[in-house]
Amino acid sequence: MAVYLLSKYLSKLVKFHVHACDWEERGWSKTNEYMNFLTSTYWAVNKITIPDASPLPHAEDLLHELGKGYKYFSRLDLKSGYHQFRLPPADRPKTAFVVSQGHYEFRVLSMGPQNAPAAFQKIMYKVMKPCRAFCHVFLDDIIICSNSFDEHINHLKLAFETLATEKLVLNASKCELAVQRVVVLGHTVSDTSIAPTTDAIQAILDLKEPRTLKETNKFLGGMAYYRKFVPNFSTIAAPLHKISNLTKDRRHLFKWTVEQSNAFHALKRLLTTAPLLLHFPVDGFPLHLATDASGTATGGVLFQDVNGQRHNLFYHSKVLSPIEQKYSVPEKEALAIYNCLQRMRTLILGRTVYIHTDHCPICGMLQKPVNNRRIERVANLIQEYRIAEMKHIDGKSNCLADYLSRPSDDPLFDVDYGLDSKLPWSNSSNLTNPCQPSQNIITTMTLRPRQKFLSPGVSIFNQDDEDFDAASCTSENSFTTHSPIITSTPSPNVFDSSQLSHEQAQDPDIRRIISQLNRSSHPDSTLSSSFIIKNGILNKLITLTPSSRRRLSVPYLPSSMIRSFLTAMHDDPFQGGHFSFDKMMSKIRTRYWWPHMKHDVHRHVQACVPCNQYNYSRQKKPGHLQPIPPIAIPFSIIGMDFCGPFLESPRDNKYVLVVTDLFTHFVTAIPLPTNTAEITALSLFRHIFCRFGVCSTLITDQGTHFNNNLMRAFQHLLGYNHILSTPYHPQTNG
Repeated sequence: MAVYLLSKYLSKLVKFHVHACDWEERGWSKTNEYMNFLTSTYWAVNKITIPDASPLPHAEDLLHELGKGYKYFSRLDLKSGYHQFRLPPADRPKTAFVVSQGHYEFRVLSMGPQNAPAAFQKIMYKVMKPCRAFCHVFLDDIIICSNSFDEHINHLKLAFETLATEKLVLNASKCELAVQRVVVLGHTVSDTSIAPTTDAIQAILDLKEPRTLKETNKFLGGMAYYRKFVPNFSTIAAPLHKISNLTKDRRHLFKWTVEQSNAFHALKRLLTTAPLLLHFPVDGFPLHLATDASGTATGGVLFQDVNGQRHNLFYHSKVLSPIEQKYSVPEKEALAIYNCLQRMRTLILGRTVYIHTDHCPICGMLQKPVNNRRIERVANLIQEYRIAEMKHIDGKSNCLADYLSRPSDDPLFDVDYGLDSKLPWSNSSNLTNPCQPSQNIITTMTLRPRQKFLSPGVSIFNQDDEDFDAASCTSENSFTTHSPIITSTPSPNVFDSSQLSHEQAQDPDIRRIISQLNRSSHPDSTLSSSFIIKNGILNKLITLTPSSRRRLSVPYLPSSMIRSFLTAMHDDPFQGGHFSFDKMMSKIRTRYWWPHMKHDVHRHVQACVPCNQYNYSRQKKPGHLQPIPPIAIPFSIIGMDFCGPFLESPRDNKYVLVVTDLFTHFVTAIPLPTNTAEITALSLFRHIFCRFGVCSTLITDQGTHFNNNLMRAFQHLLGYNHILSTPYHPQTNG
């Protein structure tokens, strides 16, 4: 294992002023403030530890105290609270860990021991005892409440004096002073009310209305468990069952109306109001956390079984970042557990919790080491929770967590669930759509003079097909003229089927393809594999992903409609939004197809006047993209860069400044204690310019120790040329 120097701050946390190893693979974790914390594995210790019976403050009691009509509040947060309290010498061996350089112990309270939260809470009670009349403590959060501003100032002064006496340090970026509304334990407290925030039910509130048969069935499956807890569930859900009980041959009759919309929102309200939603856990009953992960998001629900009744406490759903989407399935499932535990921390900390997951391989990550850095890191970071057991449950029993982990507006939602059809847009008056496009969109859809986009003899089959061929083929009986991307409200196309059919009949290229497809004998095999006629309209068969075997049919847009369509999709404030080229392609690729579509979209976006006026580039201009010219004189062109940090040498050096002559390839290595701009300029002058003369050109990367005002002044004084290499591309530095 590679060993590096521990920072001066963290070296004080462990015994013997330790030089610890780089624990990014096993124990290092980063918070939003980018402060490193060292954690270790305490599963064996926690297994034989007797739980501390001292309870954390009860959330309901704390909110009751804060809701007595106080006018002003302040919220103080300790900076790295655990690390501000020393461990008794007798307890330090219990925190021991081993690295390649030896055996070390924590001097301070560390993250991971099971009884750390309870011990920390007792310490904070003792520290803030002089302020108990107006101060409430929940772990490292200190809430101060007062009836007047002058009184609040006096309370703050006393609290600060108490903290200063105990030499406790606050995190200024997380402190709120003299506010009239403060968020505590998921509730917004003011002088007039205590209202729960929407965070606990945000995942349910964000659910989109189903727009396909498969989505409707998925939603009903996620609600199936709560049937026995909701009075008249069958009656409320009857409109949804009416349109979901369709066979494959009748799925084209699927129609979402106001009746189904009202039933959907009624079921959502049942999930987010009593008796299914509780803001506080019930003492004496363990917590249960069911989690799941999909290809694009994680989800989970926290609940309790109280006397045979299931009470939901918190819903959580989080979209994965592009990097997290590349994780393996076990890593995503472990990340889902970590995300839920961190989001529900105030409800779970200090209580026994059972974790339910439908992914069996990660159930043993609490009992034995896992040969996966990400999963092992999650196992270390969740040690502070009192996890009784990780249970494997069948995927069919984890329906709600599974539903929360699959956002319906995911562009590949239809691929994940194997959707075979989409909801056709209906202009029925009984369908209310709050996002109905303005009439301006329709009025701009006037026909423009016909333009010829294809010259004779040019193939129309392999242009842009590789880049934008796409997903699943719709049923032969279900022709759609709307965007296949699932949205919260239906998004109609800008052209109706009659207008589209009329314009296709006027387009000579489309007429030629239709004529060849309609030939009863010897139809063109290339055409028949790429195009299909549905309801008299020519459609192109595309695939959304290169590896997909399922194809989707989209209408062939005539050349006379292209300009109007691009104007509506890009320029209109309701339907468009001046999206970039990539977002435009993602938006329209599943609505229509035409030859040279990529080129036309790119040309339209590039020619947009508002986009060119406001969306100017905020990135630095690229560097000199050219090879280094031939060199005739030694040390006329040199390259320079830093190596390190390394282990501190006996002379306190941690970095090496490497200077290379690009003509002779002579290398000079200069050991340095730091890599600041001052040290860099001084070392360059003493060790290079004084020995070999001033160079004509200096090449470095764009690090702050090279790209700064001091180095520019140094360059101007000595008269050499300083060239910065391309970021994240060290090959450009010789």
